[in-house]
Amino acid sequence: MRILFVGDIVGRSGRTIVYERVPRLIRDWKLDLVVANGENSAGGFGISEHIYGELLEAGVDAVTLAIMPGIRKRRWSSSSGRQS
Repeated sequence: MRILFVGDIVGRSGRTIVYERVPRLIRDWKLDLVVANGENSAGGFGISEHIYGELLEAGVDAVTLAIMPGIRKRRWSSSSGRQS
């Protein structure tokens, strides 16, 4: 099994690298799983639902997060797509 773990994605520049390079890495390396740390992907302030969706579209299979209460007040359920 071939796994790629992408370290801390920070802000727009970090997301841009993921969007541009992960699809090709998946293809070229025949990756089975891509995991990315997304806790700072919204400019160092957590992650938004929109950014989470973009990471998945880029080919990321799983996104890891830290426990940072109060950073993002809105949460959503990935199964329903509804915010709480």
